[in-house]
Amino acid sequence: LEPKFREIFFDSYDELPEQYSDVFQVKTSKKAKEYDLHMAGTGLWDVKLPGQNINEEDMAMGEEVSYVHTSFAKMIQVEREF
Repeated sequence: LEPKFREIFFDSYDELPEQYSDVFQVKTSKKAKEYDLHMAGTGLWDVKLPGQNINEEDMAMGEEVSYVHTSFAKMIQVEREF
């Protein structure tokens, strides 16, 4: 690039800091696809009076969520004649 264009491009490129990590929890991965399992919960809680045993219940299985990692890219072409 011409020096004046290089200055304009690279100075403005770093002008805004990345913001997505303030909104999203960012983690690294080496897998193409990952899974999370949601726990659905237990339902309504029972009233417990003094001296009574606590009722036991199993957690209900929720849905499986999958994450497929996607790459994004963009390029510009600059023509230069000699």
